[in-house]
Amino acid sequence: MTWWGILIIVLGAAGGLIALYYLGRRLVSFFGGFARGFLNELSSSSLSGTEPEKPRSLSSLESVLLPRVRRDFPEYNAELVAERVRRDAAAYYQSGINGAPCFTDGAVTSFLQSFAAALPSDVKGGIKVHRVALYGYDASGQDRMLTYQASVEYADTADAVRQKRLVLKYIAAFSADPASDVKTCNCPNCGAPVPVIGSKNCRYCGAALKTPAGLGWMLLDAREG
Repeated sequence: MTWWGILIIVLGAAGGLIALYYLGRRLVSFFGGFARGFLNELSSSSLSGTEPEKPRSLSSLESVLLPRVRRDFPEYNAELVAERVRRDAAAYYQSGINGAPCFTDGAVTSFLQSFAAALPSDVKGGIKVHRVALYGYDASGQDRMLTYQASVEYADTADAVRQKRLVLKYIAAFSADPASDVKTCNCPNCGAPVPVIGSKNCRYCGAALKTPAGLGWMLLDAREG
C-alpha cells in the first residue's frame, strides 16, 4: 500500500474518533442535564410538601360490634346510619365555610353550642368523605352510644389538600329534636321510667317493651382524631 493510502486511512480514523468524541459529549450533556432536572424537580417537590396526602386509614370493628347493636336494636339499619355519618362528617367541615353549624339531622344541644365556638377555620372547599366505619358501641351504662370514624378530604385556604380522620359519637334517643336534648320513655303497662335505652322488658313489672318508631341516633360529639 502506498504512503498516501495509509495517510487517507489514518486521517479517516482520526476523523471518526473526533466525531465520536463530540457525539459522546453531546449525549453526556443531554442525559446529564435531564437527570439533574429530574432530581431537582423531585427534591423540590418533596421539600415543598406538594405531594398529596393519602386518605386517613380507619379502624373498622363492624363485624364484631354490629351483632351487638342489632341485638339491642333489631331495627338498626347499618347502611342508613353510615349514610347519616357521611352527611354529618361533611357538615362538620362545611360548617367552617358557612360560619355556623349546619348539621341537618338531630344533634344534642350542648354539642351544637360548643361546636359553634370552635368551627374548623381552614376549610375552603372540595369536601369529600372517602369512607366511614363503625368503631365503637358502648352499652355499659344507662345509655347506648355508637362511635364512628370518617375519612374526610378538603382543600384548605392555602389550596392544599388535607386528609383528616373524624370521630363521631351518637347517643340513642327517643327524640330527634335538637332543642329537647335526650329524652327517656315510660313503660306503657305500669308507667315506670325506662332507664336504659333499648331495654326489652320493664325492670319493675316485667312487661315487654317495644322500641318506639321515633327512636333515632343524636350526634353527641365530633372531633378530629
